[in-house]
Amino acid sequence: MAGEASFTPTEADHIDACRLMFARSLRRVATWRGWMISVGFLGAFGALLSVGEPSTAGKIGLILGLAAWGAIAIPLCWGLNALLIPRRVRKLLGQQRIGLGEWRWRWDEEGFDNVSEESSLRVRWDQLHGFSEGKEMLLFYLNDLKVLFLAKNALKGSQLDDLKALLAVNEVPRR
Repeated sequence: MAGEASFTPTEADHIDACRLMFARSLRRVATWRGWMISVGFLGAFGALLSVGEPSTAGKIGLILGLAAWGAIAIPLCWGLNALLIPRRVRKLLGQQRIGLGEWRWRWDEEGFDNVSEESSLRVRWDQLHGFSEGKEMLLFYLNDLKVLFLAKNALKGSQLDDLKALLAVNEVPRR
């Protein structure tokens, strides 16, 4: 089940990895909990503002209006963030010098190595925070925000199935 793959990540690979990370973050319970708390906070703020409002309909309208504004505005901000991912990735890639060359991946029953010209990293399977599989790549989470990615097109034959089997055997959580 040991394997090896090499690839040179392109700008498009980095963008795909960031998009996949962003999509996975929207699936987290904490993200939606924060959205509900924000909507509730805006509704409560509307209730405070409506104290001087003489009509019940005006009070209810103010409370519901602010809550609806929050329910709409926050997803719009998420959408804007999703649209800005390519720009942010290009900016960050222009600033960094590490990790722009070829990446060599090796994995076995103990963990995986990610080696480039500038760095070398060994991660045991039990050190991974989780992994995620997208259409184009696998994300390996070192924590909630730091990931390494492996493009699926770098894998040959049954390497993808072997790698996923190792992740399952070592009980790496899917995120």
